[in-house]
Amino acid sequence: MTRERGVSFKEAAGEIMESAYLKVSGNGEYPANARQIMYAARPHIQKVTGRELNADYFTQTLLPDYLTETGVDWDVVYDARGHFNGPTTAGASASARWRCASISPTSTIPNSSKRR
Repeated sequence: MTRERGVSFKEAAGEIMESAYLKVSGNGEYPANARQIMYAARPHIQKVTGRELNADYFTQTLLPDYLTETGVDWDVVYDARGHFNGPTTAGASASARWRCASISPTSTIPNSSKRR
C-alpha cells in the first residue's frame, strides 16, 4: 500500500509566487509588500494544499526561501512590526520603531555592538 503525499506549501507557493508578485507590484513597477504578496498567493496555496496558510510562515519562510532559491531580484518590502530597544544618550533604554525600505534574504546586519 502506498500513501499519497499532498502538495506542500513550498510547491504550491512556487506555482503562484511570480504572478502574485507581479499583481501586487504593478508588473514589477513598484515595491511589493510581503504581506500583500501573501494575500495574493494565499487562495491558490490553500486550494492546492487543502490547508490553511499562516501569514508569518509565508512572509518569514516561504517568500525569503523563494527569493534565495530562484535568485529573482524583486523589490520586496516588509511592514514595520515589533519594536527595538536601544540605548539613549542618558544611558536609559528607549523604544523606537525602525522601518526598512527593503530587505533581502542575503542582507547582513552590521555589528552595532562595536564602539567607534
